Parts: sequence; structure tokens; C-alpha cells
Amino acid sequence: MFTQVLTSATTNVTSTAVIHSGGEVDIAVNGVFGGASVALQANFTGVDTWVPVSEGTAACAFTVSLIKTLKVSRRCQLRLVITGATGTTSLNGWI
Repeated sequence: MFTQVLTSATTNVTSTAVIHSGGEVDIAVNGVFGGASVALQANFTGVDTWVPVSEGTAACAFTVSLIKTLKVSRRCQLRLVITGATGTTSLNGWI
């Protein structure tokens, strides 16, 4: 089930975190990117220690609207981070 964590975001922003119990997770981002990038981050410690989630050797990042399915091996918190937002950026995100 998706939880919307970004709603018409127009600036560089960090979403609220979603607790993921482990296993497959779907992440979706859509809207107008306007040069922005959206990265997926995970926190396995429960304190403010966030790390980028990777797909193979590259970071899991969105620069176009799409859905990705990833496998995360254990319980963690997940969030989306927008960088490079411009005056035309307007993004929605779900985890």
C-alpha cells in the first residue's frame, strides 16, 4: 500500500519517513521535475542517520515520473529527498 509523502512539492525538501517492514517496496514519483532529482534514503538505526538507497551500483533516484520496485532486506525508515528544484518543479511521491 502506498503512503503519499510528497504533495505538489515545489522546493528542495525532505519527505516524512515511512516505516518499511522489509521485503519489496514500491516507490512512485510523478509530476513536473523542472531539473529536480528525487532520491530515496533509508535509516536503519532509528536515529538521524540516513543513507542513500542504491540500485546495483547507482543511487536510486528519479528524474522522470515512474514507479520502482525495490527489495530492502530488513526493517527501516524510508524517505524521499528533492534536490535541484526550480520554479517549474511540482512533484508528488509515494512509498
